[in-house]
Amino acid sequence: MFHGGPRDLEKALREAQVLLTSYGILRNDMDPLRRISLEEGLLLNPQKLISKALAWFWSKEWQEKEKEANESMAKGELSKPFEKADQLIGHLRKRR
Repeated sequence: MFHGGPRDLEKALREAQVLLTSYGILRNDMDPLRRISLEEGLLLNPQKLISKALAWFWSKEWQEKEKEANESMAKGELSKPFEKADQLIGHLRKRR
């Protein structure tokens, strides 16, 4: 494995017959990696596949709100269950 913060290419090559790394490391460490003679190589290029129907959920703005909600829940900042919709609406209006 050749990954993480402090990387030692020489050590990685001594300890293994296969060098496994990520595209990001390959791109960032291109110069030292060019010295290696490889018989074969395989480059996996991960794709971030998100359904169009769920793209809104993975937007930066929505993820920030999800993080806020998770933090609030962790602090115990939860309302009690509402028995009627008008109670919920009243609660939400007070929070503005």
